[in-house]
Amino acid sequence: MKSKKPVLFGAGALALFILLFYLKHRFHSLNYSYLIIGIAAYSAVLLTRSFKINQILKVYTDIRYKETLPLTASSQLMGAFIPGRAGEVLVSAYLKFKYRVDVSKILPVLFLDKIIELLVVLIYSLMAIFMVSQSLLSLLSDSVHGIRDNYLLIAIIIVAVLILLLAAYKLLGSRLKIVLANVKNSLLIPIRNPKLGAVIIAASFLAYITEYLYLYCIFHAFNVEISLPKVILVHSLGMVIGVVSMIPGGQGSTEVTMLAVLHLWGYTTLSVITPILASKFITYFILAMYGLPLLPYSFSVLKERRRRAGKKVSNE
Repeated sequence: MKSKKPVLFGAGALALFILLFYLKHRFHSLNYSYLIIGIAAYSAVLLTRSFKINQILKVYTDIRYKETLPLTASSQLMGAFIPGRAGEVLVSAYLKFKYRVDVSKILPVLFLDKIIELLVVLIYSLMAIFMVSQSLLSLLSDSVHGIRDNYLLIAIIIVAVLILLLAAYKLLGSRLKIVLANVKNSLLIPIRNPKLGAVIIAASFLAYITEYLYLYCIFHAFNVEISLPKVILVHSLGMVIGVVSMIPGGQGSTEVTMLAVLHLWGYTTLSVITPILASKFITYFILAMYGLPLLPYSFSVLKERRRRAGKKVSNE
């Protein structure tokens, strides 16, 4: 593995040189100051998320931050391209093989982390809506009047949703009970361990605002004038659609959503497609560089898991 590191670093440096050379000749007005700040911003995003994951894992095992950093980068990179929750598989396999930690013990904390991240995205999105649209209060007022005037229809919808939830409970059975148990255990974690809960919340807020700033810088590096609140809204919506689409990393669906929203705001596809694609490339490049020490191990873990899955299927 050590002999491959210089080759991989060299390949990464060559790829970065080719990218900058291409950008210099393709985009003469490229703002390199914003580009450099953006690259530094996403590095800060990864460092913050790695710190958060490290604090979570240290509750269960003595893992160092310099191990958590490439582990976090590798899991994010593999989760973006490989289906079957490859990122989570890598983390669980690493903890099991090296530290003999049962990942099921950590699931409630990881589940809490996802809940908090969702709430953070919603809070930032609501703040951005208030900054972008001055008519939000009147919209909320109209919504209240709409609820009052259509209470019968709303009541029917609520009853239908409750029936569907009951049917889902009957069909899913034990799986739903496990999910509800994880939710309950997750929500109790900040009470049982206030320090860990505070770290998760603070790191989530910091990581997401830095990620929004990263995308803001990339847009401005390509001379696309866009405000930070609009970046927050378009990126948040793109992330949500990407998760709902069930496509690894939201590939394609996230970008199409961002393009559609920006088009509604008057931006042309040609003006925004380049910074969007550039932001994805820079993201994956940074993840690959930080995850370099664990990438060979990551591929071997996934190959071994696939081999075991194949054996299990053949035995059945």
